[in-house]
Amino acid sequence: MASGISDDKTTSDILFAVGVVCHVTGCAGTSLGLCLQKVAHIQLEGTDVAYYKSKRWVTGISVYLASQVLTGLAFMFAAQSALAPLLPSTLVANCFFAKWLLNEHVSLCRDGR
Repeated sequence: MASGISDDKTTSDILFAVGVVCHVTGCAGTSLGLCLQKVAHIQLEGTDVAYYKSKRWVTGISVYLASQVLTGLAFMFAAQSALAPLLPSTLVANCFFAKWLLNEHVSLCRDGR
């Protein structure tokens, strides 16, 4: 009997970890997808090419949509109350991807210092 309880607890912990990983990966992917779309918009600025014909934009929207699905799946494995505090990981990922892909200045102050 004790073995069954232990197995249930282990399974529950593994599913919770899967939910957390799905959620954080989904949050990071959301930021990556949006940054890729912005790169495509910047590259196509001043041209007559429609943005949705850009491979980079299509990749960005695909990553974004897949990440949204992944984030939704996370709620199957972990409680919303446990995942909600992880949402700021989207902001952290956005700072990283904006610096890396868009060469944007990232600072801790509002005035950009």
